Amino acid sequence: MTRENDILANREDAEPDIERGMSYLATGEFELALEEFDEILADYPGHAHVWCCRATALVGLGLSEEAMDCYEHVLTMEPDNVPARLGRGTIYASWNEADLALDDMTRVIENNADIAGAYLGRGLVHAQMDQPQLALDDFERAIEIDPSDVNVHLHRAHMCSELGFLDEAMRSFKAAIDLDPGNSDAYLSRGAAYADEGKFRQALSDFNRAIKINPDDAHAYLARGGVREATGKQRQALNDYNHAIRLEPEEPFAYFVRGQMLLGQGKTGAAMADFDQSVTLEPDNPGGYMGRGCVHVELGDADRAVDEFNTAIRLDPTNPAPYFQRATAYMHLGNVPQAEADFRTATALGLDTDTIDALMRGL
Repeated sequence: MTRENDILANREDAEPDIERGMSYLATGEFELALEEFDEILADYPGHAHVWCCRATALVGLGLSEEAMDCYEHVLTMEPDNVPARLGRGTIYASWNEADLALDDMTRVIENNADIAGAYLGRGLVHAQMDQPQLALDDFERAIEIDPSDVNVHLHRAHMCSELGFLDEAMRSFKAAIDLDPGNSDAYLSRGAAYADEGKFRQALSDFNRAIKINPDDAHAYLARGGVREATGKQRQALNDYNHAIRLEPEEPFAYFVRGQMLLGQGKTGAAMADFDQSVTLEPDNPGGYMGRGCVHVELGDADRAVDEFNTAIRLDPTNPAPYFQRATAYMHLGNVPQAEADFRTATALGLDTDTIDALMRGL
């Protein structure tokens, strides 16, 4: 018998060390986990499971290329090793190599038709490839195999929402919450779905519950602030936005939404400061530039507004909003032909035609 076969035959000797490494993974102590797994592999270099655990620790440390090497090593020993294929597929997906990710997930499913994680992984890849129905099919198969996985119910809910199956989405959210009543993400996600439907009372209830469970989640305050602002409770909304920024002062979206509300209140100086901060934190996001352009329009500086909207369009040329906003700036400048051209572009990209017609009547 070869040394590798001896190692595999006696690998139960390493089980206490493996369990210790796994405990480090569970607590997010990835460096300690990596040290543990490296020590095991020094004695048992053919232990495929430990190589996969090592890869998990490397992913936790942000070292996906090194993790990929681990999975590749396992697959040279065991071409159909399930954790290695799923792990490699997940990394491919994170690298936007959707076709390669799909190949790995599908191969696992072809060889192991009853592994729920494989369907979940493939469903996420289908979602990444903008194939929501295929994603939904995979999530439903995963639930058939393992109906106790909260995350799969949440992913199914998101896909149902995307496809317009709102009743089904709510059933999936309820299933997730029934399984884990302390899951703040489930309440946050369901609240967002309610808000999208204009059911603000239910949305507010869910956001309140999410905040009660996890009072340090800045995104929950931003979501609740959005609902409060939409229902006219601006003072409370501002409190939520301020709280979110205290929790996560590097979150650009928080400054953007607060800037929008301040601009609506006519507080142009404070709004500009927030939009400036949003741009500083995320210079490739068009939102901050659009906000600054709107402030310049309010201040009567349409030329500078056009410059800001130009930047927003350069960053996201398929978004109708900056064309619409630039059109309003051109209206202030008296440049009717350019305003009309931007209105047409905004319409072609999907902006509400009734809003555009109302403004066009004012030209």
